[in-house]
Amino acid sequence: MSSLLQQAYLGVEQALQSTEVVDHVWKDWFHELVISPGEKTQDPIDCLATQMAETLPDLYSQAKQVMVIGEAVNEVSGAQLTRIPFAARMMTPTAFYEKHPEIADLARQLHCPVSYAEGAEVIGLATINPVAGLILKEELVKLVEASEGYTPFISLSLINHRGWGQMNHKHFNWAK
Repeated sequence: MSSLLQQAYLGVEQALQSTEVVDHVWKDWFHELVISPGEKTQDPIDCLATQMAETLPDLYSQAKQVMVIGEAVNEVSGAQLTRIPFAARMMTPTAFYEKHPEIADLARQLHCPVSYAEGAEVIGLATINPVAGLILKEELVKLVEASEGYTPFISLSLINHRGWGQMNHKHFNWAK
């Protein structure tokens, strides 16, 4: 697992400890997942919501749980992201990804597609996971400052689960 994705798992775990959005059973399950040595490629919030929906489908809808957990993590993390329902309908910034393959790779690793880009000066990111979005934002600032010599303006927005899956599929040929 990439160290950035591991940071996202740890950050979500820490945020979950500060909220009542999931009970102690799910917190314990998630903690065991975080410390397990296996390869993790799934977004941590999506992973938790998927497990909840598979275990108790009458109680939990995956899309709803992604939204509820994402909002709680957003509040606890201090990210203050706004939900943007139309982000998935924006065009894929293919030329931007081609010009900046390292940004495309980081966005793919953290499951946070670029929703829009005006060069490297202004970049929008869409995510279901505020922790992963903040990690990506920090990495992009460092990357752009080192390569371009200026600090980019980066906005982060929350997106619904369906739109997030569609964006990841369109941007990274990722099957959800």
